[in-house]
Amino acid sequence: MRVLTILLAWLSGSCLALYEDQAFIFDWRKQLIGKVEDLEFLAAGVDTAILARTQKNVLAALDSDDGKLMWRHKFEDEAETGHIWDIGRLNRNVVSVSGQQDLFLRLWEPLAGALVQEHFIHLAEVPAFVHLAENNMFVTFMKDNILEIAAFSFDTKKFSEASKRQGCSITYAN
Repeated sequence: MRVLTILLAWLSGSCLALYEDQAFIFDWRKQLIGKVEDLEFLAAGVDTAILARTQKNVLAALDSDDGKLMWRHKFEDEAETGHIWDIGRLNRNVVSVSGQQDLFLRLWEPLAGALVQEHFIHLAEVPAFVHLAENNMFVTFMKDNILEIAAFSFDTKKFSEASKRQGCSITYAN
């Protein structure tokens, strides 16, 4: 029994080797992003990238010249915190909105993927739709054939004020 164990250990150790011509050719670690739902083109000086939002709650930047993955962030799997509603630009940064009733508004450095700022916005109910446009975030609520749109306006100097429900509220009843 002891000889069989030693023989199996010796045989399994010899199977884990690579030939010299195979070194650095095979990619053993591959970061995937999943099925893309939204794309944004980023131009930051001479560098260009494609920002992608996927069904698997991944936010990633791809090099627009060769398609290589520049950076990726995997958000939580639970829809309450990880669902990415929208991505956009705010001045020189990338903006993402994720969550459900509690929204997480995050600013990212576009080429390195570093988190610049993160803000928490607590809403009274789960929104039907969230959209980013220029320096605004629009949150839409639908209840009993009544459509309510809340607008959050922000800039980088007063970004923390975006966590308070402000702006206009438009109500449409059918």
